[in-house]
Amino acid sequence: MAELYPDTEPTKAGVVKSFTRDSSVQACIFDLIDNAIDAWHTGRLADPDATKSEHGVLTDFSGLEIEVIINARMVSVADNGPGMTSATIEEGALKFGAPSVKSSGIGLFGVGLNRTIFKIGGVGLVDSRTLGEECLVELDVAKYVEDQDHWTISATSHKYDGPTGTRVEITQPNEHAIRFLSRKSKVDRLAEVAAEVYAYFLDRGLLLSINGDVLTAKFIHVRADSPFPKIEDSDTLTNGAKILIKAGQHSDHRFSAEPKKKGHSNKGLTREYGWSVYCNDRAIALRNKEEKTGWDHVWHNEYNGFVGSVFFYSEDTEELPFNTSKTDLVLTHETYEIALDMMQDAVRKWVSFANIADSYRREGKTLENKTVTDDILAKERRNQQQKQFEKPEKPKRPPKDWMVLPPDIDVSRCQPKLRTLVFEAQTTPINKKRYTSLALMRMLFEIAAQDYLIEIKQLKVLKKAIIAARNKDRIAAGRPKMTPQERRELEPKLSDILGYLLKTRGIFGENIGTHLDRSVQDFAGHKGRMDSAIHNPRHKIGVPNVEEIRDEILPILKHLIERPDDVDLDESDADER
Repeated sequence: MAELYPDTEPTKAGVVKSFTRDSSVQACIFDLIDNAIDAWHTGRLADPDATKSEHGVLTDFSGLEIEVIINARMVSVADNGPGMTSATIEEGALKFGAPSVKSSGIGLFGVGLNRTIFKIGGVGLVDSRTLGEECLVELDVAKYVEDQDHWTISATSHKYDGPTGTRVEITQPNEHAIRFLSRKSKVDRLAEVAAEVYAYFLDRGLLLSINGDVLTAKFIHVRADSPFPKIEDSDTLTNGAKILIKAGQHSDHRFSAEPKKKGHSNKGLTREYGWSVYCNDRAIALRNKEEKTGWDHVWHNEYNGFVGSVFFYSEDTEELPFNTSKTDLVLTHETYEIALDMMQDAVRKWVSFANIADSYRREGKTLENKTVTDDILAKERRNQQQKQFEKPEKPKRPPKDWMVLPPDIDVSRCQPKLRTLVFEAQTTPINKKRYTSLALMRMLFEIAAQDYLIEIKQLKVLKKAIIAARNKDRIAAGRPKMTPQERRELEPKLSDILGYLLKTRGIFGENIGTHLDRSVQDFAGHKGRMDSAIHNPRHKIGVPNVEEIRDEILPILKHLIERPDDVDLDESDADER
């Protein structure tokens, strides 16, 4: 019997791709800011005079300065922290997945520095200065990936007696990164988000600047004089993690039954409602209104005005429920599951109050003092006691199964029209509006597919193929070829797009292509029935059939809609169209 020795050594290209594909350019830049904050935090905790909160985090970040420079040619993040020693750099600072657990820190997975360089670069330079030493590391991404035989890189160190700090500079960014870095609107939005993500650090003295502009902490405040009692809840878990919840009414929101103030309006506040989630004071989710933070499948008017913050604290960051890029929550994390129950309880209290407050409006009463508030809460307690003796309702089918699209579709990177269609699809029940549902599915696919082809630079290829086919038909029929104006105004039909997606192998990527190809085939198979049901006045279709179509085409719809957050189709790529 011959022994076999299967090769399990990874390829650099595979490792780099797996480390970078799910992270955005913005998240990578934030990773470098996180590293600077963590290094300062760790160094200061060693000082016996440093002041900590009851949750174990520093209360003073005065003295820490982080300067971020972003343009189409480079990304630079520099700080005046303690720097990294040559031993730290040599033993793991750039190692894939090296543990990066710091006491009460905001890092964990050990992928931030190298992932950022591989995501954006180009060429990465790390210049780190400690007391007595300066280390320089330069990494050419293309050369490193091509060299499969060597996993170490060269670096130098020399004596140094100047100020400490670390500078990470990435030049010659790749085309994908340039599309983000060269857009002023993208960089401006990054700065706005950073003012919220790092609000608690900025509020405690951190000086963070982006392209020369010093950021100011941005908070959403709970109203101090609200008729709705503030909610504060906390818990300390057996794993050592602490949960703190604060919730209430938005500082600028007013219930409809409250006394009117001249010029006041709740319009424009909706985007500020919802839950914000922090891990060791670093924001992971901001103003979230989805099921994952305890809401119903669709945002209702009764939720308007609610703002809440959930704080997770732990010396062991493995007990904090954030993903590797710190852009989302790990819903299955034990710590988060416990917090979610507390969050849902807070939402139930708000909804009860909001509904009864609305009844006050209908009855002509006014919400203006504590007596009224106590009356409302007492009325709610009576309603809850009465429900205990009512016959339980027959369980209903979960409403989320009725909608054209589920609520967890990420539309933050969609162009405006597609974003509007997604919202309509998330609020359109199939069982009540079956024909509207079919039309929405068709429109969503057609628009999202065109945007996807623009993203991967294939729309021009498709248009050229259509023009060539039409010219061929025209010549055969003795007609002139398409005019320049006809070519400019050409818009691919849905059948053209479907045909191109079906015949172009690998268009959705290596790992998920088969799954999505099948979903496209299902859509093509249903297209005739969908068109007939929409356009033929005598063709009827049942709700179960519409639900079957939705279920089969949902994978491709989600993939086309949820594009990487570095891709913006609002105004760029006009030449690709």
